[in-house]
Amino acid sequence: CFLGSVSACSVLIVRGFAEYFDYEVTSKVRTLTETPMPLPAVAVCISDQFASASGKRFARDHFQNFTGSTQERVNHLNALRQKAYSLSESEQRALGFNFSQMFLQCDLLMAKSSTTTSCAAYSAWFYNMVFGNCFALNLGLNERHERVEVLAAREGGFVDSLAFTLYLGDMHDLAASGDSFGARLFILNQTELYADAGRDTSSRRRHHRISVPFDRMTKIPAGTQTGIKLRKRVKRMLPHPYSECRERFDESVYFTLLKQSTAAAYTQKNCMSLCYQRYIIDECRCFSPFFLHVADDDSHSATMRQCITPGDYACLYERYNAAKAELSARCMPLCPTECETAEFSLQLSYDTYPSPSLQFDALRNNSALREHFSRSGRELTYENVRGSVASAVIVYEELRYELVEEAPSKTMLGVFSDLGGTLGLFVGVSVLSFVELVELLGEIVYSLAS
Repeated sequence: CFLGSVSACSVLIVRGFAEYFDYEVTSKVRTLTETPMPLPAVAVCISDQFASASGKRFARDHFQNFTGSTQERVNHLNALRQKAYSLSESEQRALGFNFSQMFLQCDLLMAKSSTTTSCAAYSAWFYNMVFGNCFALNLGLNERHERVEVLAAREGGFVDSLAFTLYLGDMHDLAASGDSFGARLFILNQTELYADAGRDTSSRRRHHRISVPFDRMTKIPAGTQTGIKLRKRVKRMLPHPYSECRERFDESVYFTLLKQSTAAAYTQKNCMSLCYQRYIIDECRCFSPFFLHVADDDSHSATMRQCITPGDYACLYERYNAAKAELSARCMPLCPTECETAEFSLQLSYDTYPSPSLQFDALRNNSALREHFSRSGRELTYENVRGSVASAVIVYEELRYELVEEAPSKTMLGVFSDLGGTLGLFVGVSVLSFVELVELLGEIVYSLAS
């Protein structure tokens, strides 16, 4: 009977320690209130990359008279986009609309900034290779890339919202476009719209470039007002050995390059992009605008040029697509995931915009819109206006977020508690028994010594 109890006790003790060293976790989900709650950063682009008069001349000089198959025209358009991407900042800005031309109306938190001018104080311009001139709202940077406050909502609903009306251009006068007509929004955390320190080829000065992940794009059709309700979700994972995430990345060469080349915090996505960039540079001897730029002082980018020629373009896509799976496996160990992530889920609704009466009357009297129509020679009718504008209203449904937090399923304290319970149950051993045993041994030793 004693041997059976000892055997059963030993099995349970070994199993308890084995469960501890499996490092399993349990997830606890809570809904927390946060007031005020920081609003996300919103990158705003329109599909007409060459919307201005200068942009249309540039595109038509290089694209409109080109004939060929559909695929050849797509390749030529991509080459045109890369050519525009290699221009100086001032030349890029001239290809599309500036802030006041693109944003007909803008309200950030209503009372905080209710004019286009004050909205501009919370926006940062950047150039995207596909969409041209874009503006990042509430990124924490202004037009001069100086730090400004990140706006926060103090109540849910439409009072504390990000709302704007955009002029999209003339859908019947597109010089070159490979996408449907409308606006493109990217709603992200401020750290996800990373500011990349690239090179200004005209002045050789470092300047900020902001990059957006295309898999997080929301399309806003022309002639609609899109309501976007946000829900925030934060996930906190336990670091090694419970998962592969890390809390510190200082020892990583990619973390060092990331600090040099961007102004944002480490994310696995940024690190992977940097790793892919190194591969493209090694294989094609040029850097890709689709991935993060490697820091200027890194050996991989010394005297390096941008991929822009048809040969560069072919190399970039051929090598990257051929090695995509292998490249991902190679970069993943170098780019551990971060232990805390935050993301937004979006609930979209659509209404016709503008309404034929009140909203159309307000837009018809908008000076920027009247100037657009005057320059194009179009009549300021309801149908023409509706085909040229889009609106978005971004709100928190409520000032709460979902927190998913991991905890060890078994702690060392739990292991010792189980150990004590098992010993007591099967062999009648307790802490007091050990104390008595030590006391008995001490008395025996003392008796023998005397």
